[in-house]
Amino acid sequence: FNDHYKIDPVIFKAWMSVLKNDGSGGSSVIWALRHGAEHTLRASAAILKVDSARLIFSAFFPKGQHLQIKGLSDLFLDTPLYNAHSTASDMLWAQVPVLTLPVEKMAARAAASILLAGGMGIGI
Repeated sequence: FNDHYKIDPVIFKAWMSVLKNDGSGGSSVIWALRHGAEHTLRASAAILKVDSARLIFSAFFPKGQHLQIKGLSDLFLDTPLYNAHSTASDMLWAQVPVLTLPVEKMAARAAASILLAGGMGIGI
């Protein structure tokens, strides 16, 4: 549910590798909000031999329901160059595990800081 500008080519390729090798038989998906880059992301998935239908884009959720809807996720994959901030908190409130990879800059450590503050460690 991060903004699309946070998804760099390296992390996108890693996510597509996960989808290709996840053992789900094609049932797992990347679920993101519509922000305008859907066509580019679908085309990039196809280039990487991933069925573009496995990228699901939805409208913004009603404020009163967003945690409940986000709670339908199995795992939140964070973006390492610019981490989730409030989205990471939302996912944890919705009881969804957050997978993050903190790097040097402050913006790339936000989700890890939230996990540490919650006593969960960063899992890396």
